[in-house]
Amino acid sequence: MAAITVDTPREEAIGFIEIGLPVKAGEKIPAGAITCVDSSGRALNGATTAGLKCAGVAREGFDNTDGADGVLTAFAEARIIRVQRGKAFLFAVAGSPAIGKAVYLVNNNDLTTVVGNVFVGWITQHDGQGGTGWYVYVPGFAVGGLAGAAVGALTDNTAGAAANTTLEAIPSPADTPASADALRDDLVANALPAIRNNFADLAAAINALRGA
Repeated sequence: MAAITVDTPREEAIGFIEIGLPVKAGEKIPAGAITCVDSSGRALNGATTAGLKCAGVAREGFDNTDGADGVLTAFAEARIIRVQRGKAFLFAVAGSPAIGKAVYLVNNNDLTTVVGNVFVGWITQHDGQGGTGWYVYVPGFAVGGLAGAAVGALTDNTAGAAANTTLEAIPSPADTPASADALRDDLVANALPAIRNNFADLAAAINALRGA
């Protein structure tokens, strides 16, 4: 599709979404809290626990301290909290915040740019007050580099050359090596350096994606 040079009407982009989630037994979620779901799909306060996923931000509070697990089916709704996603919310962000950076949970009200277990969203702008407040776009249940358990950084012990964005061709070994030692020397001198360099390139690219 070619680039446009004149005004082009488009349908309105999808706005924020509000969903109902069954609240986990014993949980009290305040309005405005970052809300996660566990592996059973039940809502609880945002936390850095591995395996949780950020569902959005609670529109209203729900006290299920003395209640059983919530139920949300086609035939029954009980102990449900309304959660919003798909828009920007204002939070305190620690670490090294900047527009476009990904942020992760600290608790149900604080975020950080330091990679953690639960991805929340991306910074869109500062609140303009000179403090730690930043607007964060919260997609909810986002997948991709960054949701669920954090992807750990790769430590490069390949002994490859300085990483770049080009994967090298790997030389073929000699057709008729005089001996096993000659074949080994050929591989060590030619093929293995290229393989090491390519793995170093991949490690650098993956680590760059983690910090994107």
